Amino acid sequence: MKRDGRSLAHNTLEEMRILAVQRMAEGEHPNDVAASFGMHRSWAYKARHLSEHCQAGS
Repeated sequence: MKRDGRSLAHNTLEEMRILAVQRMAEGEHPNDVAASFGMHRSWAYKARHLSEHCQAGS
């Protein structure tokens, strides 16, 4: 079952995004990462994109 991120606390989502980006940096496929969190695959791609965008801006 896919999870609706709106029902999760902000700090929970933030921690999930951090862990997802770390796992993708280690070479795990975004589809697998998203599935392990019960989220849609686009969530993992968005998390990675936002992470890259925030790092470039700092």
